[in-house]
Amino acid sequence: MAIQYDFYPNKTHLAAGTVTEGADMMPKLCMHLYLKKAPRWYQIPEDGVPRYDEFPEDFKEAWAKHKQAE
Repeated sequence: MAIQYDFYPNKTHLAAGTVTEGADMMPKLCMHLYLKKAPRWYQIPEDGVPRYDEFPEDFKEAWAKHKQAE
């Protein structure tokens, strides 16, 4: 399952449960989201990818502009 927002077209968000680790067609990871809701037992890999407790600020700003334009 993937989500791509019209107001944030440069990123496609994948639901982690829909990705099979080690798959040949694994997309390049560019961020880890919603870490504050991750279970304590889950270990986020040390992969150098930015980590966010929620969406990053640029997403929040784009969302706010989108809502104002509605």
